[in-house]
Amino acid sequence: MSHSTAAMKYSYRIIDSPLPVTNYLSTLKVNKTKTGSTVVWTATFKAKAGNSDDDAKKTMAGVYRADWDNLKNVVEVEALISGCGCEWPRLG
Repeated sequence: MSHSTAAMKYSYRIIDSPLPVTNYLSTLKVNKTKTGSTVVWTATFKAKAGNSDDDAKKTMAGVYRADWDNLKNVVEVEALISGCGCEWPRLG
């Protein structure tokens, strides 16, 4: 949907997928901090007909966990290559 290199922000919409959600809109934004940066990932969606809100939320939580873990791996590999010694925050 939109991308801004200057704002370090990317938004996207899923039109059709096997996921149990509809009206999916998500934004990833990188915010600079004094010691590095943070990634903020927000999304809105509704459960597809025939799916409960709880089931849709559980499925999407699993998707986010897998994506977050993949992003973590990419950042750690880049940190090793660049020698920055970056640390990754732990999620609950």
